[in-house]
Amino acid sequence: MVLVFRLEFSKYSGRGHFNRCLILAKLLKKKYKIIFLSNKCENFFKTELKKNNLKFIEKKFSLKEEIKFLKKINKIDRIKAIIKDTYKLDYNWEKNINKLFKLVVIDDRLSSKHHSNLYINYNYEKNYCVKNINLRNTKIRLLGQKYFIYRNEYLNKKKKSKPNFFIYLGSVDSNNFSFKIFNYLKKKS
Repeated sequence: MVLVFRLEFSKYSGRGHFNRCLILAKLLKKKYKIIFLSNKCENFFKTELKKNNLKFIEKKFSLKEEIKFLKKINKIDRIKAIIKDTYKLDYNWEKNINKLFKLVVIDDRLSSKHHSNLYINYNYEKNYCVKNINLRNTKIRLLGQKYFIYRNEYLNKKKKSKPNFFIYLGSVDSNNFSFKIFNYLKKKS
């Protein structure tokens, strides 16, 4: 059986989406064949996938072509689920794919509409999201910080006597916010 990870990433965006999917793929590759599928991919990501022995297919699709391609994969080796972690594929894509395959959607936005079997959002804020996220067409919902997907090394640090905290701004910090926050906190201590 196959798990297809469907995402879009470049050197400017999508690094967090890629990392989440890579973490899941590493955990699941013992049980399933893994395929990463994207319209375009930077060499860094290809190298990372190759290093982890994960198959990558780079191809630009229309929705109709993608469905045909996924059906072809399904005939050869049954698709267990498609895991989508990108903002670039919309509700219409989800609805059409979910008619044919089990669909898992990972989304950290606080306002969107989804059509899937499983929806994961670690950034979910109940009071805000009840009004702004439409999940009527989603069967199972994993909501809240306990569903945050992260690498184990973030938790395996030895505890120090001084208080510490963790700030994560995503993998691409093009506005250099991490450095600005660090300098601000350094001045305050």
